[in-house]
Amino acid sequence: MSGLGFCCVECGSDKNGSKAYIEYSKGTLKLKRCVDCGNLVDKYVEFEWLLIIIDMMLLRLPPFRHVLRNVEISKSRYIKFFFLGILMRFYVQLFLLTKLKTYAQLERDWGFLLIITSQLLFVTLVEHVLIFSILFYLVKTYVSPETLKMHLLKAAILSNYCITINVPMTIWETPTSFVRISEILVLAWLILAIKAITEPHTSWNAVVMAVLIPFVLGFMMRVVLLNFLLPIE
Repeated sequence: MSGLGFCCVECGSDKNGSKAYIEYSKGTLKLKRCVDCGNLVDKYVEFEWLLIIIDMMLLRLPPFRHVLRNVEISKSRYIKFFFLGILMRFYVQLFLLTKLKTYAQLERDWGFLLIITSQLLFVTLVEHVLIFSILFYLVKTYVSPETLKMHLLKAAILSNYCITINVPMTIWETPTSFVRISEILVLAWLILAIKAITEPHTSWNAVVMAVLIPFVLGFMMRVVLLNFLLPIE
């Protein structure tokens, strides 16, 4: 069972201490090399966040190791980011709903909009709780539960971050098919995030199955609840 300490972003080794560099004096740093693979322990300490995000968009594992294992952010800030991600996902779902004929005039009826908004937000929250509760149950044998809670929160934030690319698309009248396809990117990010959390105790096959099961169940639950709460004619 892993405690999820500082690791090498290239191979995942946790034998390199708690820092990616040696500080000789103020402003004089030297990046350390991994004792296992010989690569820089964490090259991303010198990268701008935009470059890290681009690397994540390319679906590479090292930036996920950097963000999930080597970056310290306060718990309160993580929680804020988590709920911001939920709100963005909710906004995109509301956009998709207005594309349906039944709800095409949704924005013109404020009373109806309020009801639909509250129901859609409820569905989004329930979906997240279901997915990450099942994910926690499946992964807890590989990572200590105390550590896993915060790292699953990080994984949720990262996977929801993909939704941000959909927000401007709702303004530019992008076809809804593209917005739906972006869910695949969310799934891919979540798989990479869980792999970064659970290695070296899990194989890729185990991680993919551990993520697919709650993801598919969450999607099915969302469809059922939306059909029950928001009937489509």
